[in-house]
Order: sequence, then structure tokens, then C-alpha cells
Amino acid sequence: MEQEGDAPSCQECIRYRDLYVNAPLGIFQCDGERRFLNVNPQLAFLYGFESPEQFLANVTYVTERLQLREEELQDALGTLQREGVIHNYEVQLQRKDGSLLWTTHSIRTVTATDGSIIFYDGFVTDISEKKELEKLRDDVARMTRHDMKSPLLSIVAAARLLNKRLTLEGEEAEMLQDIHDKGAQVLEMINTSLDLFKMEQRDYQPRFEPFDMAALARSVGRSMLPAYEEKRLRFEVVVDGPEKDAERCEFEGEERHIETMLMNLVKNALEAAPEGSTITVRLNRNETFCELDVHNLGAIPKDIRPRFFQRYSTSGKPEGLGLGAYSAKLITEAHGGSISYETSEEDGTHIQVKLPCRQPKA
Repeated sequence: MEQEGDAPSCQECIRYRDLYVNAPLGIFQCDGERRFLNVNPQLAFLYGFESPEQFLANVTYVTERLQLREEELQDALGTLQREGVIHNYEVQLQRKDGSLLWTTHSIRTVTATDGSIIFYDGFVTDISEKKELEKLRDDVARMTRHDMKSPLLSIVAAARLLNKRLTLEGEEAEMLQDIHDKGAQVLEMINTSLDLFKMEQRDYQPRFEPFDMAALARSVGRSMLPAYEEKRLRFEVVVDGPEKDAERCEFEGEERHIETMLMNLVKNALEAAPEGSTITVRLNRNETFCELDVHNLGAIPKDIRPRFFQRYSTSGKPEGLGLGAYSAKLITEAHGGSISYETSEEDGTHIQVKLPCRQPKA
């Protein structure tokens, strides 16, 4: 008789096989070198093949048809190695006819008792409809922001004109100035969001000018002072480098966008940092790179690490949109730089930005 713990019965095997064959999502297994071992019919269909046999005859490696840059691939593989699992990693795959399909990949490592890898289990879901809806939402939002610019320009211009023509004092003068300043602030936010769209399309050229990154970082810290005080956090700016000038650190780039990038990174750090801890912005400039490191003692949740810099990646924040790290990545790459992270429960999280430095003018 079959004892508890024995291999599944034939009936159970048939049931599991039926689930595998008829599952509405793609399922695969691959070896430690990421070569496909077997796939179900739905995965073959997602790639545009008629059968698993046809798929396996044409595709060897899991990664060969995924639209990933090398740094993205290495980041995902690093997470899989450290965590043993990747959840809902969004990536486009190239189908048999050359078209691209948006999918999520979830992969887990199956290991032997000695820790060696036996194989990987993978699950692939078609999210093309979701992506189309996201695109529609983004298009509507972008058109709305564009259409808002004209009335806002009129409000700002009218407030400026009234300020010159009218002799106002006290509270009335402050109210008029506030109308002008708030209108200009919203207009700047709209312009920034439209620039970010151009960055997504790889169609934005930042205006490079020198600025003091240390002063900018301190200004960002001051602007978020109430939130720091609420959590009893400390904020510090540290300047490294051969000159050891603790007051200045010259970067080059479009200052208003670099400020947006830093504000997003600091805001994320503020939300993640444990009460009573310190958030540190560390700056360094050498002959090749201007380097920025934002550190806090909170760890990035494991479920979003593989997609931390992707759009709408958020965890545990009901009101969060998951756009802060994504926009920071867009701004960094538009400046020709790179952004990465290191995170652990022991040391917290470092977000590291490298921007190319131009040589100081003689």
C-alpha cells in the first residue's frame, strides 16, 4: 500500500499534469544555466509557437528573447541568487513574429539539501491589456497637464502684472504674491512631468550647467524638515573627495531636474527610515564621476526589489504611486548616468547615483 509521504499516485499525476497543460499562464522549468527544460502550451502560445515542442526547438535560454539591458538582467539575477525568488518582474518578450508582449515573470529556485540548484520554476503572465490601460491613462494625464499650462500661464502673468500696477500692502500684497508663487510652482511641476515623458522616449537633452550639489542637498533636507521632526530623524550631508571641502561639491547638469531626483530619493528614504535614525546624503566628485549616495536604515521590501526602479513599484504604502525611484532613474539616465541600490536588513539601503563629470573650466 502507498504510505504517507510516498510519490503521488497515477491519479494525482494525471491531475497535476492536467493543471500544467491547461493552466491560463505560462509555466516553465529551466536548469542552472537558464536553459529551458520544459514548457507548457500556454508559454509556447505567449511566444507565438504552436506547441511546446516547436518552442523548445527554437528557443534555448530563458533570457534570450527578453528585452532587458545588461544591468537590468544582472540586477534580476542578483536578486534571484540572494532571495531565491523573483515576484512579478515586468519585462517585454519577443514573440516568434518579432512583436513584443508585456509580461510578468515570477521565478523560484529549487535546491537540493546541500544548497545546489536543481532547477528553476517559472510562471509567465500576459499583462499587455494592463499596459495598454496604463498607456491610455498616461496619455490622458499628459494631455491634461499640457492643456493646463495655458490658463496657469495666464494666472501667473496676471498676478505679476497686478503686483506691478496695484499698490497693495499687508495681507492683500501677501495673498497676491502667494497666488503668483503657487501658480509658478504648479507650472514648474507640469513642465517637469512633461520633460519626464520626453525622457521616457529618450528624447530629452538636459542643459548642463555647474551647480553646488551640497547646497542643493541641504536645501532639500530643509524643505522636508517637518516630516523629519515627526519621525525624530536626523538629516546630514557629507562631502567626500580629495579636496575634503565639507561645504561645496560641484556637479554639472540641469539643476531643477537633479533637485527633483534627489527629492524623490530623500522622500523614499524618509518613509522607509526607522524612527530616530539618520538619513545621509553622501557626495563625491572625482575626475570621471559625480557620485551621490542616499542612505537610510530601512531595507527595501523583498517583493519589489527586482522591479524597484520600474513604474508603479510600491509596497506597503496605500497612497504611494511607485513613481519616485522610476523618475529618479529617468533623470539619471537622461544625464548619461547610472543608478543602483544595495539593501539589507543589517545595513539598510544605499541608493547610488553616478553622473558624468565635465572637467572644471580653466
